[in-house]
Amino acid sequence: MTAYTASSGDNALVVTVGAPRELLRVSLSPAAVAAGDEELASRITRLSVLAYLRHRCGLPVGANNGAGFRPSHAQVAAYAATLDF
Repeated sequence: MTAYTASSGDNALVVTVGAPRELLRVSLSPAAVAAGDEELASRITRLSVLAYLRHRCGLPVGANNGAGFRPSHAQVAAYAATLDF
């Protein structure tokens, strides 16, 4: 199984996803936890979305698996650019 990872700029928070909608791992450093509960939850969610988009983008053409979309590399990069942590 291929895993896709997204991490914060300082690697304090790393999220890894596998098969569609399968969260495999969340790695937290003390610095990530210091952000507070709401901010940490937001960051985990946003990184999960980025990792999932990378997964969908990496699928072969025509392999939709019922998800209904396959983002382009440009769309994934645009979403990644919105992450400010």
